[in-house]
Amino acid sequence: MLDALPHFTALLSPEGVVRFVNAPALAAIARTPVEVEGLPLWQTPWWEFDQQAQGQIRLACARAALGESARLHVAMRTSAEPPRVVDFSVAPVRDGEGNLQQLVASAADSLGQAAADSDLLARYRRKDEFLAMLAHELRNPLAPLRNAAAMLRLSDDQHPQRMAISALVDRQVGHLSRLLDDLLDASRIDQGKIALSLEPVELGSLLAQALEGARTLTDARGQQMILTRPRRQVWMNADPVRLTQIIDSLISNASKFSDPDGAIKVTLSARQREAQLSVSDDGQGIDAELLPRVFDLFTQGARSLDRSQGGLGIGLSLVKNLSLMHGGTVTAASEGPGRGATFVVTLPLLARRVAPQVPVAADPVSLHARRVMVVDDNVDAAESLAELLALKGHEARAVTEPRAALDMAPDFAPEVVLLDIGLPDIDGFEVARMLRKIPCTRHSLLVAVTGYGQAEDRRASSAAGFDYHLVKPVSLRQIEELINRRH
Repeated sequence: MLDALPHFTALLSPEGVVRFVNAPALAAIARTPVEVEGLPLWQTPWWEFDQQAQGQIRLACARAALGESARLHVAMRTSAEPPRVVDFSVAPVRDGEGNLQQLVASAADSLGQAAADSDLLARYRRKDEFLAMLAHELRNPLAPLRNAAAMLRLSDDQHPQRMAISALVDRQVGHLSRLLDDLLDASRIDQGKIALSLEPVELGSLLAQALEGARTLTDARGQQMILTRPRRQVWMNADPVRLTQIIDSLISNASKFSDPDGAIKVTLSARQREAQLSVSDDGQGIDAELLPRVFDLFTQGARSLDRSQGGLGIGLSLVKNLSLMHGGTVTAASEGPGRGATFVVTLPLLARRVAPQVPVAADPVSLHARRVMVVDDNVDAAESLAELLALKGHEARAVTEPRAALDMAPDFAPEVVLLDIGLPDIDGFEVARMLRKIPCTRHSLLVAVTGYGQAEDRRASSAAGFDYHLVKPVSLRQIEELINRRH
């Protein structure tokens, strides 16, 4: 029956491994069953050279394994024609007792003509370009705001009100930055553009560090965080940055929907093969109608006039998708409005313990002042950062035009150049290449400080000669750590 269907149809194991592909799909790529059966679906010839599509297919299979049908538009290759956008779906198949038996995947031409394919892909690209530009434009004004807050803290007049204003501005800049990162990450995960950098991670230590960073948010609302974790070390193979993002999103969500002076309980427990991270609050709770959809993108509960802490409805969707990418799951439970909520992330553990790593002693902080040139066409960003560095004892100069920076370089001989990428007339990539050709800046520390933060932007900055790539708004601590690495 499946061989009689004209479009791609495959039966998969719950892990997404191919068990069967119908004859028309195999004929389209001139392959035999033995060449594709036993492979994960995303590594089969239809998608083997398309990393973006692989990520999308893999995430769709992970969702289906949890009982959720997934559907998306994705590019698909055949040997007879260029890639086409298809309507791809994968759904769970259960037995009479409700146990998951396998997954069924199908892909059909969703548009019917190459011109429509091209138009849809072009619209996807325009959306990506718009989001990247939106991030850049929103990050630009955040940079001078963070610099101004830092200058208030470093001023001679340590007035309590001035310090409180500085802390307030810094918190709100951080909040806006996180919202922006969440928006972009949601889009990247949906397109399969995020790849995990896996390494052995000790969950207890990472959790403690993540909670320490989150205390700024909870302390500002007078909320108490209670951490419970096992005495023994708990190791898993994970991306520490993305795992921290899961923790941050859950803590932020709990704080956001809890009253001031509330309590947030964070519990890490471990069994033989899995760890469970539980985050519970005594706050607003979740309505029974919303609970099944709480992890859907842009889903939010009803807001009242006294609830001003709502975000974009992205954080929990990121938690779910990042947990799935780590081979884990996440569930939500609540007894209803006003009864609090509990989120539980389950993650697979490493089969064998990892020997504790001996921490490497940090290099002593350099006390030498540096000559620093700040190049940014945003006048406020350039001047505020230069002034901030001057307060820290560096000789800093702000330049707002790329040609002026190139003219200044031979005389000023900057040891460090903090360079924006989106410059007028000559972009930052070209300025970096030119600086590498000037004798006095050939070996200078070259740091991209920019609103462009996608993977392709980082690759382009590295190719242009930058040593590091920082995304606005950067903190003074980030910059000083890089400066102090240069002896």
